[in-house]
Amino acid sequence: MCTPSLAVDLILVVEEDHHHNHPHVWVVQRKDTGQLATVGGFVQVGETAEQAVHRELKEETGLDLSSTPSHHRNEPQLFGLYSDP
Repeated sequence: MCTPSLAVDLILVVEEDHHHNHPHVWVVQRKDTGQLATVGGFVQVGETAEQAVHRELKEETGLDLSSTPSHHRNEPQLFGLYSDP
């Protein structure tokens, strides 16, 4: 019997900014298929889901929430929890 793998995916919504006058969702281009996907990956052993969210965001986009001033960011919020794709 194998241990199930826990994965996280992020829906990153950026509100209006000086480049866009409407909210938009960030996606990344997968290296293996070239398709667009949400940011995400597997939770590592000893890591919380929240830590994995921060790590995956930084790995895949270069965005570091911990270095963003708190008055310019919102903490990640749970959108949903799914056990079967």
